[in-house]
Amino acid sequence: MRNDRYSIIEKEKREFYEIFVYELNDNIQKMGLGWKVVLPDHISDGCVISLQGSPEKGPEIFPFVAYNRHTQLGEPLWLVVRNSLEFLLRDDRITKAAFKEMGVLSPNLVVPTLMNAKRNQEVLDNFPHKLYGDGDLAIVLRIIYHSTDCLLEDMHLNLRVTSEMLNEFGMDFDTLYQWSLDNPENQRAVSVEPFGTEPEKKDIYIMTTESFYWGASAFLYKEKVHELSDKLGGDMVLFPTSINQCVALSNKNRDGRKWIQETLYDSKQNGFQQREKDLSDYIYVYSRKTDEIRKTSQRMRQKPKVNKNHSR
Repeated sequence: MRNDRYSIIEKEKREFYEIFVYELNDNIQKMGLGWKVVLPDHISDGCVISLQGSPEKGPEIFPFVAYNRHTQLGEPLWLVVRNSLEFLLRDDRITKAAFKEMGVLSPNLVVPTLMNAKRNQEVLDNFPHKLYGDGDLAIVLRIIYHSTDCLLEDMHLNLRVTSEMLNEFGMDFDTLYQWSLDNPENQRAVSVEPFGTEPEKKDIYIMTTESFYWGASAFLYKEKVHELSDKLGGDMVLFPTSINQCVALSNKNRDGRKWIQETLYDSKQNGFQQREKDLSDYIYVYSRKTDEIRKTSQRMRQKPKVNKNHSR
C-alpha cells in the first residue's frame, strides 16, 4: 500500500515536471528565443533543468521546488512558470544575451530608474549612474522588457546599462539619460493618478510608470511634474516612498502630508515596510518658481505627535 502511494506521488511529480518544462519552453518561444530547457534523463528530487541554445550558462532551476510551490503553497502553474523564467533571466549575462536575440538591446528601450544610493553603493561602484538629491538617490539606466503578450502574464525583465553597453550605443551616460527622458514611449508610460477618494487622500497623487515597475522615476519627467503642479496650484511635496512610485501633493495640503507620514510610520512599526523596495527616507519638495526638485532634511516616517490637551 505504501509502495503504491509512493508510486502515485512519483508519477504525479514526473507529470508536473514535464508540464512545467513544456510551459517554460512555450514561454521562451513566445519571447522569440531559440533556447530550450530540458529535464535530465534521470529525474529525482535533486535534479536540475538545463538550458540549451543560450551562449551563457543558465542558473540551476530545481523542478522539485516548482512542484512544491504549486502543490504545497497553491501557486498557479502560470505563476510558477513566470517566476522560474524571471529567475532564469535574472543573471545579467543571460538577460543581455536574451535581449540581443530578441532585438531589444537598443537605446529606444532604455528608461531611467532610481535607487537609494547609500544602500546600493556596492552595485553603483560597478555601473554608470548619476547622483540625485544631494547624493540620496542614484539614477541608473535600464533596458526594461515588458511583455505585451497576455499569455506571458505581464512579465517584466530589466537589465542595467553598463559602460560596455554605452560604448555599443555610441553614447555617454548623460546623452543616453536625456535620450530616455525625451523618448515619447517613456513619456506616455508615465502615470499620474489620484491616490484615492477618501477625505484624507483627497488631492494626493501617485506618480509612477507602466505597471508600477520601477515607477518612481516618473518625477524625472519635467512635463509631467509641470502638469501636476498646475493641477495642485504650484509648489508640491514629494514622497519617493518606493522604487516603484512617488506620492505627490500640494505644499499647502498639511492634513494630507500628516496622513502620509503617519501611515508610513505605522507601516514601519507594524512590520509592513518593504525595505528592499524603499527608495528614500526623506521628503522632497518641488518649487514652481525655480522649477527644481530638492531633498529636505525631513524624514518620511514621522512619529505622530501626541496632542497633550487630549491626553489630559
